[in-house]
Amino acid sequence: VGSKYKGHITRIEPYGVFVHIENSHVSGLAHLSECSDDYIKNLSGMYYTGDFVKALVIKTDEETKRVGFSLKASHFADDSDSDDSSSSSDS
Repeated sequence: VGSKYKGHITRIEPYGVFVHIENSHVSGLAHLSECSDDYIKNLSGMYYTGDFVKALVIKTDEETKRVGFSLKASHFADDSDSDDSSSSSDS
């Protein structure tokens, strides 16, 4: 819990998106309420299967082998590899 990873969207459902973490066998759900800092009604307009995302592990359940992710941008605002800083430095 608290670890950040890069992954991609594998499936979109009305209740959230499923994320597969790069170079691992780990997949999990980012619930609708954890997909954005703002309220969103329809995930299919925001995410697409295959999109690369940053995911924060917010819960794990060893018994059921489930992982819960958050994709909220506010969790990654201070990251050194932020998309904002890397795209603006490409000159």
